[in-house]
Amino acid sequence: MADAAEVFKRGMIEADHLRAEQAEAEARALHQRRTELLQLASRFESAVGEIVHNFSSSSTELEAAANTLSNTAEATQKLSAQVSVASGEASGNVQAVACATEEMSSSVTEISRQVQEAALIASGAVRQAHQTNETA
Repeated sequence: MADAAEVFKRGMIEADHLRAEQAEAEARALHQRRTELLQLASRFESAVGEIVHNFSSSSTELEAAANTLSNTAEATQKLSAQVSVASGEASGNVQAVACATEEMSSSVTEISRQVQEAALIASGAVRQAHQTNETA
């Protein structure tokens, strides 16, 4: 009986020892799982942070590009208005030159007519002077 008690006692000690080892193994597994989950959460947080940072940078760059496009459009509109005004002025100047050229042409034609008339009068005067000299 003493041997049976000793076997029973050893069995109990062994069972306690196995329970302790199992509890330790479960605690290690639980600790390992927590560590892995914390690392996973840390990597996830880092990845999300990088995505947010990239999105923020892209958003800032996009806003800057939109402002540049807006400024370019505004400058183009101003230049377009200036070109329109200059074009109108140039058109007016061309019309003024055309009118002046027409008036000049009319003046040249009138001067030419008057020169021809003066030449006829002078020719008639020369003829009369010759006739007068011949009769005198």
